[in-house]
Amino acid sequence: MNLNTFDLLLISGYLILVALIGFWIKKKATKKLEAYYLAGRNVPWWMLGLSGCSSSVDIVGSKGMIR
Repeated sequence: MNLNTFDLLLISGYLILVALIGFWIKKKATKKLEAYYLAGRNVPWWMLGLSGCSSSVDIVGSKGMIR
């Protein structure tokens, strides 16, 4: 694989950004145990619904419905 300088900068920039977001979230989550498990009780209703819906969707269920 032959990557040029732009590709390497893009990949390293992405990895640095993901690491910085991870450290920021870690700092927010370690304030209190409630903040870690319950997001500080500050999650909108639509986000809870979306997480519940997305946790029940997988490829096995979709494949089973097609048959």
